[in-house]
Amino acid sequence: MDDVVGHRLSGKYDVQAEIGRGGMGIVHRGYDVTLRRPVAIKLLPPEFGYDQQFVKRFHQEAITAAGLHHPNIVTIHDVGQHGSIHYIVMQLLDGSTLDQLLASKGLMSFGAINHVMRQVAEALDYAHRQQIVHRDIKPSNIMIDAEGHVTLMDFGLVKAGDGSRLTLSGAVVGTPDYMAPEQALGNEVDSRTDTCLLYTSDAADERSSVDLGGRRIIKKKKNKQKGRWGEGAQKRKNE
Repeated sequence: MDDVVGHRLSGKYDVQAEIGRGGMGIVHRGYDVTLRRPVAIKLLPPEFGYDQQFVKRFHQEAITAAGLHHPNIVTIHDVGQHGSIHYIVMQLLDGSTLDQLLASKGLMSFGAINHVMRQVAEALDYAHRQQIVHRDIKPSNIMIDAEGHVTLMDFGLVKAGDGSRLTLSGAVVGTPDYMAPEQALGNEVDSRTDTCLLYTSDAADERSSVDLGGRRIIKKKKNKQKGRWGEGAQKRKNE
């Protein structure tokens, strides 16, 4: 999809450069020529464009997420189609994802973990009150800016509480390393699934596989090493 860079979608959005990839799409930095502001543009990979079920799920992400208005949830601006290209236009976020920070800085301080996870929990509490389950909480879907503000991204695997089902019954949907037990077994999920996923994303880095109903799943354990980053910054923020 490199050939889309430099093109304008629907006469409104200039596609500038790729900035990330996920299971549901490729994200580019873009520019809204009408409102004159930078945006993020998520494009459905072309190989999935022929799968009408997948296209439906891709657009459902935008429709669902656009109805969520919370300071810790990414804002969706638009959804559309340009020829064979399906896209979502959203808020362009500054900062780094939690997994990027862990890779570059190592383990977080307990204060920093609490600061980040509290904001994610507030976003999930709001989404759950709207009958929305995210189903894919993981470090790469948590963006943190320079001021410590956290934004939850990528509702590509959400289950809308209105009864719509965009995945086949019994299908395993999610990221294996962060799956709740019911997800790993292909069972029904609800808000408690996100609570479990939030725990497994709490910046612990020791892993062990455990047997669950005949399947091997990943369980993360807290690492008690000292020298974690973020403690000083968090103390200053609270003073």
